[in-house]
Amino acid sequence: MKTIRCAGVPEHFNFPWQLALRSGDFESAGINLNWQNAGGGTGAMAKDLQEGKVDLAVMLTEGAITEIVGGNPSRIVSTYVQSPLNWGVHTSAKASISNVSDAVNKPFAISRYNSGSHLMAYVYGKNKGFDLGHNDFNLVQNLDGARHSLKENPEQLFLWEKYTTKPLVDCGEFKIIDHCPTPWPSFVIVVRKEFLLENEQLIDAVLGIVKKHTEILTANPEAASLIANEYHLEEGDAKAWYETVSWELSNDVDENMLVGVSEVLSDLDILVRPLHNVEVRNRLLHSMGVGV
Repeated sequence: MKTIRCAGVPEHFNFPWQLALRSGDFESAGINLNWQNAGGGTGAMAKDLQEGKVDLAVMLTEGAITEIVGGNPSRIVSTYVQSPLNWGVHTSAKASISNVSDAVNKPFAISRYNSGSHLMAYVYGKNKGFDLGHNDFNLVQNLDGARHSLKENPEQLFLWEKYTTKPLVDCGEFKIIDHCPTPWPSFVIVVRKEFLLENEQLIDAVLGIVKKHTEILTANPEAASLIANEYHLEEGDAKAWYETVSWELSNDVDENMLVGVSEVLSDLDILVRPLHNVEVRNRLLHSMGVGV
């Protein structure tokens, strides 16, 4: 039996992985899949890939690009979620911040540098016309860290997926002042290059099983109820989220999309320059069955 260590955020996007794990299909295929919930998000998973602590990670697209261009020895092997992520722009319910104009010159709580909460803060600032520098961020590690930080210092902003945080908004701990959807597919599957070189058939089998259970889930009329129960969401919220999400059922990745994301990251000075198509193919992507 071959072992693969996989990581992803403990959120509703990764429900197909949980269904696949419970089905016994990995064991039947001779795969010991070790799943790790990555509460620290894309930045934490990138660090674990770099250090060889995980083999595969479900990462935010913008974070995966930034990390790999920066030297993380990994490759994108598949799009995972085709639909954009709808980030909520949060602050403490006790903060004086109530609208976008109040957000100018306020610091952002972020899980880690190069995480989604970090990179999307730049996107949000650019969209709203204010610049951000290195000193405009407070590291909080994860959602629990953000809750603690905003309790201690309410006058901060925090970007996180809005349905994950909705229970905190409903109970009066956070408030949402705005939204910031990503203008690209939200999640990709990233594999350590060293592991990829030696285990392409294993990775292909893992992706096939996960995408099989994604198809089963999307064909289930009770899918929203299952997600609500699994992730402690109100059923109406789970249904509203489920109606917007689109998982990718093939292993395809649109290289032009990745070029476009690199252009945005370059415009935000996160990347030195945008990538060309050939660089995307050579530096970011691995097409299953083609070789690294």
